[in-house]
Amino acid sequence: MVVRGEFTIVINNDRRNRSRQSPTVPAGNLSQAPTARQPAPSIQDPAHPGDRRLSGELRNLLAGSTLLLVVALSLTVAAAGDGVLSADLSIARRIQSADGPVVDALVAAGDLLGSTRVLLGLASIVLLAAAIRRRWADVALVLVAAVSQFLGLLLKAAADSPRPTPDLIRVTAESDGAGFPSRTTMAALLTYGTILYLAVRSPGASRPAVRWPLIVAFALAVLLVGFERIAVGAHWPSDVLGGYLWGGAVLLLLLAAHRRGRAAG
Repeated sequence: MVVRGEFTIVINNDRRNRSRQSPTVPAGNLSQAPTARQPAPSIQDPAHPGDRRLSGELRNLLAGSTLLLVVALSLTVAAAGDGVLSADLSIARRIQSADGPVVDALVAAGDLLGSTRVLLGLASIVLLAAAIRRRWADVALVLVAAVSQFLGLLLKAAADSPRPTPDLIRVTAESDGAGFPSRTTMAALLTYGTILYLAVRSPGASRPAVRWPLIVAFALAVLLVGFERIAVGAHWPSDVLGGYLWGGAVLLLLLAAHRRGRAAG
């Protein structure tokens, strides 16, 4: 009896201790029962919203680059050789038929915006600013975009397309070498596109009131460069369009690599 009593007391004490450590949960609130804490989602987890957004951006950039590349290749094949596209002749003559002080101002603006000193100066300023802030991915982007402009020389050699001649349209700015694609237009798109991309991603351009004026201004700059090339008879419209297409394909590819590198770093 004594042993049984001591054993009963031990059991009762053990039950009281367990009741204090493990609070009971009402039957109607089983969903509120304490469960093991789940680990926070990792940044590298593909299911994380940030990773999904990055993957979507990369897919869009690569898809856009591929589409532009296909169109650019098709236009390169069409423009290659000694012939002149019929659409080139009619569009160039229509553009050159416009005259007046406004057109002259637009041509002068396009000539300035597409000049080597302006493009090189802007790229140097952005490169220096990125280096000071130790944004090495941005530095690499600007440098590679600058070097990629020389792709136009290889494309010119491959297409071997003639430039406009005075017997077909008015030529006020003669240039040597093949015409397709316009390397000036390609360089302008790569330079202004790179600067715009870095500008709109800065904290100061997060507001639409700042971002959209920048986008419009840079787009007008690139369009004016192409307009000037046709207006002065330095290039056919297909040469300018080829510069836009090839420059855009390369730019989107570089932006995808930059986004991927920044995420990995």
